[in-house]
Amino acid sequence: MNRRSYSKFMMYLKVQQFNATRRDVVSVLPEFAQLETTLNEGVTNIQSCEVELSRSKAGIVVEKSQMKKLLAQLTSELSVKIYAYALITNDQKLQNEVRLTDSQLYYANDLTLITRAKSTYEFCITHLENLGDFQLTESLIQQQKSVLDRFEASFMNPRIGVESTRKVIAELNNNFSTVDTALTKWDAVMEIIRYSNSAVYDEYKSARKFVTTVRSMMLKGRVLESNGTDPVKGATLSFVVVDENDTNTDPVLVKVSADKGGFQIKSIAEGDYVVTVSKKGYKDQVVSLIISSGVPADLVVRMEKA
Repeated sequence: MNRRSYSKFMMYLKVQQFNATRRDVVSVLPEFAQLETTLNEGVTNIQSCEVELSRSKAGIVVEKSQMKKLLAQLTSELSVKIYAYALITNDQKLQNEVRLTDSQLYYANDLTLITRAKSTYEFCITHLENLGDFQLTESLIQQQKSVLDRFEASFMNPRIGVESTRKVIAELNNNFSTVDTALTKWDAVMEIIRYSNSAVYDEYKSARKFVTTVRSMMLKGRVLESNGTDPVKGATLSFVVVDENDTNTDPVLVKVSADKGGFQIKSIAEGDYVVTVSKKGYKDQVVSLIISSGVPADLVVRMEKA
C-alpha cells in the first residue's frame, strides 16, 4: 500500500468511527445500512489483502511486531473501557483481570496476547449493551477482532506466488474503488443535513479528509537472538522503500546495531519498507515495516543462528 492509499485507508477508519458515534443522526438517512456495510466489508477486505501482500513482498513470513503492537493497543483501549465499567459496578475480579497496558500486552508472549485479546473480545460481545455508555462501540470491537484474526494466522499461511500476488493487488484496488464509490454516494446523502444539522455535517467532512504529505518519523529498535532476550551487536539493517511495482532494490538507509542490539534513526520518511537484517553466523531476516504519522515507530527483529 503506497502512502496515498494508506492515507485514504486511515480516512475510511475515521468515517467508520464517525458513523458509530453519530449513528443516532445518520442511521435514518437513505441507504445508510447498505453504504455502511459496503464500507465495513471494504475495510476488512483491504486489511486482509495487505497482510497477504506484505508476506509476499518480504518473501517470507514477515516480522509481526507492527501487527502485534496494533493488537496490543486495540486490546488495551477496550480494556480501559471495561475497567471503567468494572469500577462503576464494583466488580473487583474483573478489575484485576483487565487492568493491562498496551506495553504489558505487547511484551507478553504471543500466546498470552492472543488469549488476553480473545477474552477481551468475548467479554465485549457478551456485555455490549451494558458498555455503550463507556464509548465502547461495535466498530472498535470488530476492528480489534480483525487484527486478532490476522495476528493469530500471520505465521500459518505460506508465501503466495507471483500470480496470486497479482490477483491480490487487483482485489485490493477493487476494494478501494468499491469503498470510494460508496463514499461518493454517502457524500451526496450527507448533503441532506448540511443546513439542518451543520455540526454533524462538518464532523463528517472533517472525517472525509485525507493528507498525502510525506512526513518523517523517528524509528527505534533492537536486534535480538531468537530467544528474544540476548542482543545481537553489529547486525546490518538495510531499508528498501517498497514502491507500487516492487522494483526498488537499493537501500535508502543502512544502520548497524549497537552493543545492546539497539539502533535509532532520527528521521525516516513515511512509507512501506522491506528491511533486511544480516550478520555473519546468523540467518538473514527480512521484515516488513510501515512508517506512518501518529503511530509509534518501533522495530524488534529476532535472528536465528545459522
